[in-house]
This record gives sequence, structure tokens and C-alpha cells, in this order.
Amino acid sequence: ADLSGDLLVKLVRLLAHIAISPAAGPALSRHPSVEALVMLLEGSEALGSEELALNVVSALTNLSYYDVREGVMWDGRGRIAEGLAPMLFQDNDEAVLEAARAFGNLSRNAETRAAMHTTRVDEAMVLLLDHTSPPVVAAVAGVLVNLSADRRCAGTIVHTDGIGALMDTVER
Repeated sequence: ADLSGDLLVKLVRLLAHIAISPAAGPALSRHPSVEALVMLLEGSEALGSEELALNVVSALTNLSYYDVREGVMWDGRGRIAEGLAPMLFQDNDEAVLEAARAFGNLSRNAETRAAMHTTRVDEAMVLLLDHTSPPVVAAVAGVLVNLSADRRCAGTIVHTDGIGALMDTVER
């Protein structure tokens, strides 16, 4: 077993759990060392560890919950959104769910919604309405609520038959 890999997985998981705490999460989201998590996300495909990638996404999801308008999480939200996008198409439902949850948090911000539109994440969210996992669909619906507040994203939702996909989901 790779002790350094195992240790990194455990440390990132610990950060994800600490980030849940309202007493620690906001301060952690401003901490400069969060940059290491963003870098791990950007290189997640090369990590070779699904568990580490999932823990990184979980930590960033939990940190993105806080509306702290300074620090790495705030300054790096575009990079984080770009790094999360490939997670939406993983075979692992938990990874898709965590990425969708992160986008739910990040999409509260207009600049991030614009980045999501530019990188076509808004279209991916419409496609994910057809996902077989109800928790994924619920998280995606939350993202789409936030995206619908943005004129460009709302237009994409309409033009990609998001309304039809939404109605199909309701009928299921």
C-alpha cells in the first residue's frame, strides 16, 4: 500500500469533514493552502485514485457552501468550476452527486454562472436531469434553479429542451 497516497486521502477527507463546521468552514475557505485542493482537482484525472478525487471534490463542495467573498475559494471559483465539470460525467454516482452539489453552491454567484454557461455546464445539467440516481437529479434541479436566474443560462435551458427534460423527470 502507498502510505503517502493513503495519508493524503485521509487528510483531504479530514479537511472535508472540518469544512462542514460553521465554526471552521468559512475560515478554512479563506486559507491560502486551499490552493492545494484546487490544484489536486485540476490534476484529478492524473491522480489515479478515485477515492482521493472524490474526497477533493467533497472538500471543495463543503467549502463552497460558505459565501465568503475573499480567499482561494472565492478567487478560484472559475478554476474550481472548470475542474469539476469532468466529474459530471463519471461512472461513479457519488462523484457526479458531489460535483452537482458543488455546482449548486457555486452557481449562486453570477460570475460562476457565466463560466458555467461558457463551459457548457448548464447544458450538462439539463442532460443530467435524465440521470438514474434520484439524489443526483435533486442536486441538478437545485443547480438549474440557480441557473434559471441568469438570462443566458435560462436561454440554454429552454433551447436544449430543458423544459421537456424537466417535465419528463416530473413524470417519472
